[in-house]
Parts: sequence; C-alpha cells; structure tokens
Amino acid sequence: MDELIVGDQFQAGEGDRELNILREPTAGWLPLRPRASILGTLKIVLAAAVLFLNADVEAGQHLAPPPSFAPGDQAFIIFAGAGFRLPLEEAARVFGDRNGLEIEASFAGSGCLLAQAELLGRGDVFVPGEEIYVDQARSRGLVGATARLAFLEPVIAVPKGNPQGIVRLSDLARPGLRLGLGDPSSVAVGLAAERWIDDGLSSPMAAGVRANVRTRALNVNELGSQLALDALDAAVVWNATLPLFAALEAAPVEGGWDHRTVIVGATLNFARHPGEARAFLDFLSGPEGRAIFERHGYQAWRAEDDPGRSAAVTR
Repeated sequence: MDELIVGDQFQAGEGDRELNILREPTAGWLPLRPRASILGTLKIVLAAAVLFLNADVEAGQHLAPPPSFAPGDQAFIIFAGAGFRLPLEEAARVFGDRNGLEIEASFAGSGCLLAQAELLGRGDVFVPGEEIYVDQARSRGLVGATARLAFLEPVIAVPKGNPQGIVRLSDLARPGLRLGLGDPSSVAVGLAAERWIDDGLSSPMAAGVRANVRTRALNVNELGSQLALDALDAAVVWNATLPLFAALEAAPVEGGWDHRTVIVGATLNFARHPGEARAFLDFLSGPEGRAIFERHGYQAWRAEDDPGRSAAVTR
C-alpha cells in the first residue's frame, strides 16, 4: 500500500523528542522515542485516507485496518484503544522518559488490537476499552496482571446546536436519520451502544434505530470524524471523544452512564519487558496515571463509583 507524506515537520509540543507517526487518520502505530530533536514525520496511508474522506458511507462499510508495523527488537509495545489515545500517549512519554524506554504504541479498536497482538506474537501492555476483551485475551492465555483505570460513558454525539433536535434515545429511530455506531465485534463503543439500544428501547424501536445505521466503525474516532464531515447526523461515541472535535456536542439524552465501560490495562504474557510492563500498569492505575486521565476529561476509576469491584481484575 502506498503512503502519502503529508508533512515533514511536526511539533511534538512536550519536551525534546522525535515522533515518527505511522497511522490512519484515526488509528495506527505511534513510536515514541526520546531524541534531541523535536522534528518528526507524519505519514498517512493513502488508501485509508481516501476511504475516510468519502462522505457516501454505506451501512456496514469500514475504514481499512491499521497498517502493519514491525516494531524494534527492544521496543516496549503498548496496544491501546484509539478512543483514549491522548492520555495513553502522555502516560507513555512520562513513563518512557523516566525509565529510558523506547515505547511504540498501536491505537485501534479493542478487538482489532487483540488480533494484532496475537498475530505479532509480542507486546508488553494491552489497554482495551472494555473488560470483555481482557476476558477474551485471558481465555487465550495472553494476559497476566490486570487493573481498572478509568470509566468511559457512551453519549450521542451531534453537530453543535443539535440540528436534528435529538433529546431521547428513540429519536435515533427517526426515518432518514444517518446514524453511526461502532462495530460491536471490533470496538468497545459498539458493544456499549448495542446494550444501550437493547435496554432502553422496545424491539421494534431498536430495529428502527438499526435501520438508520450508515456505518459500523472500527474505532470511535472514525465516528467523530464522519460526523464532523457531515457524513452522519448522530453517532454513539465516548464522552471523552467529544473534546477531540470542536464541531460536536453531546445530545441531552439520559442513560449513557448506566452503560459505562471501564478501561482495563493488562500485562501480556509474551512481554519482552515484563517488569516494566507491570510497572507501567501500576503507573497508570496510580495517582500520576489517574491525574493524566482526569486532565484529558476522563473519570478515573475509583472503587466508590463501581461498587463490588476491586481495582485489580486479577493478579
């Protein structure tokens, strides 16, 4: 697949480092290497960019998956959900600088990441947006220590001003409405949306909502981008997704918090840096990690907000 170089200098904005970014418009690999320079290279896979910019999105159509990548032999590898890229990038920079690590991260839909990690056969930390993906990884013998990190709340994103006047979940069944949902087999926000629709609506109304679906995205940021490009009228995204898109807001629809999910971090059993992997998990779930998540608009996981569950999923 050809690559399109869209810029040859990128201001990192935090410290002196080089960021070589290889990813789709909304997902992909981000090597984070401490350097003396603040120059970098931004590359976008051409075929994915062309598909992404096509506003005539048919129901069930997906963007191309993240491009393949061969990380360095000594790299500390993180697989993380695209919906919380910003706090994970910041946490990786802080942790990497402190411990002298070359960190490389893949950001995509949680289900895609699990397949990517298995295919690659290496990696140190897995951070999906829903516990079910950790359960799947555990059933395959892929993960070790785990910890709950932060909450994600589904919301209905709409253009600023809410031009369609969406105020109830049932409004998503309005004939002609162009709706975007995540693919429930690939991305945590898709699972949350399906639960919200099934629990909050009658079967005929839920069928009406699904009839309006124009795209099933492979990661949550695709939904925000398509909505911002006027390819959709509404989309179910995470509350933490909205600050990434200045043209969007949340419709005043209740019930999202009841279908919140928890970002869970897990060490991978084929980690080449097992000690650092466990330390990074402790960093993410500790005071510094919680502060980073909260600075980016997330509600850090705390036991009082999630009765009956401990911070550690397993140890």
